[in-house]
Amino acid sequence: MDLTMDADNPEVVRTLCRLAGGVFVPLQAVRTNDACWPQQLGALVRSGAEAAESICKALSDDGRVSLEEIQDLDIRAKLSAAIEALAVLDRHAQAVEGRE
Repeated sequence: MDLTMDADNPEVVRTLCRLAGGVFVPLQAVRTNDACWPQQLGALVRSGAEAAESICKALSDDGRVSLEEIQDLDIRAKLSAAIEALAVLDRHAQAVEGRE
């Protein structure tokens, strides 16, 4: 953990979490104003749409998603971006609840 903190690189933690069967989502600092909701919702919609588009493209030829398509279309990274965008929105909701 100390090496990860010193390197200031979340990829190490991300990799460790994947190896353990989980996912790492870095949490951003919460802004308490309502202006962040539309911006973050837009980020979620964009990243979710990019992931869905890539998956649909992979499915379009034979109804399957192959290893090569996952790699070529960068599907894992796009799904991770969508998960992170959703976590940011959850963090904003926590702040509204006063839990942050």
